[in-house]
Amino acid sequence: MRIAGMAGSYNLMACDEMAIDPTPYLSRGSTMKNLLSVIALASLLAGPVLANQHSAAPATSAAATSQGEVRKIDAANQKITLRHGPLANLGMPPMTMVFQVQDAAQLEGLKVGDKVSFVAQQQGSKFVASELQAVQP
Repeated sequence: MRIAGMAGSYNLMACDEMAIDPTPYLSRGSTMKNLLSVIALASLLAGPVLANQHSAAPATSAAATSQGEVRKIDAANQKITLRHGPLANLGMPPMTMVFQVQDAAQLEGLKVGDKVSFVAQQQGSKFVASELQAVQP
């Protein structure tokens, strides 16, 4: 990206990892004001990139809680298949999918057909169901 300013033009690279080398601007006798302008612009451009990164922190708000129905339980591999409603915190529509669980104990007492509430999280390429609880009809 090329940006023109009062002290000349600046070449900026926008990518997942924002990198700007201020050395060329300093060697041309740039002032501290121009350097601060470049840094401020870089931080503005980095904001959307950083905002799109997913947090590994667990989502525990009521808005993140989803409802589903147990379709299959694989306790040996710590997986559960759920037909769920919309996953608002992940921007996903209703569908049936497999979730990992952190602890096989979460699967104890559940059976196919049970209605459950859970918090869905994406961890890398895996989807994890936490706070899994049977819901009384």
